[in-house]
Amino acid sequence: DHVWTEVWFDGRWHHCDPCEACLDAPQMYESGWGKKLSYIVAFSPHEVVDVSARYTRNWPELLNRRKALGETEFAEIISTQDVLARSKSGLELPTWRKEEENELFSLRAVRNEPVSQTELCGRTSGSHEWRRERGECGLCHPVFQE
Repeated sequence: DHVWTEVWFDGRWHHCDPCEACLDAPQMYESGWGKKLSYIVAFSPHEVVDVSARYTRNWPELLNRRKALGETEFAEIISTQDVLARSKSGLELPTWRKEEENELFSLRAVRNEPVSQTELCGRTSGSHEWRRERGECGLCHPVFQE
């Protein structure tokens, strides 16, 4: 339904959505747009990772929406594809990978920290009518800087 990127800098992955002009606002899809997320997979020619935990504040609720595969089967597919991607690229497991796995695991708790104003804003791409029909107008109006 929507595609964004994650970029590596300052020793960690950062959410980056060029369509919405947002950096480090991973909660905007769930909190601002009202999306009910289920599977979010980051992939490159060098790796494949389930990063869903980075984009939800309620991991148990997200898991309940995952109906296409069992969690064990999904994890095996991700792992197999990750190993395959690295073998094709010739790269070893990145040194920071364990740290990322720990971060993603820690994000699986229900989180109560506040979301940013940016994350509460609705979608800005697409016509207002289209966004309204999809329920993606959010809880605040975006602030544009020139």
